[in-house]
Amino acid sequence: MPDMGRLFSGFKYHFMTDRTMQPFFRAGVGVFSFKIEDPLNGDLVLNGQGFDLGLGVDYALSDSFSIGAGIGNDDLLTMMSLKFKESMEDLEPKVSGDTTSLDVEFIFHFD
Repeated sequence: MPDMGRLFSGFKYHFMTDRTMQPFFRAGVGVFSFKIEDPLNGDLVLNGQGFDLGLGVDYALSDSFSIGAGIGNDDLLTMMSLKFKESMEDLEPKVSGDTTSLDVEFIFHFD
């Protein structure tokens, strides 16, 4: 089963902030790691960086807690290194691609 981890930093812009349900747009940059486990031939790991764009909605349950859901597209991912059988290699030329994600968020608001 493939595993994908990502760490992105960015911003989230909320529309209709006076309502309980607030749609948002998000954008950011970050890094990722994609791993395919293969006990017979060795694990394959791709590492890289890219941009994240997404849309979603946050729903305020109280003044200090909300839940959210969004869909994102990690565009222009550049896979920069490949690890196979404990050997790490830089990819030349770089390999590009994209992924789509579905995110669920639990948000605590501090005043």
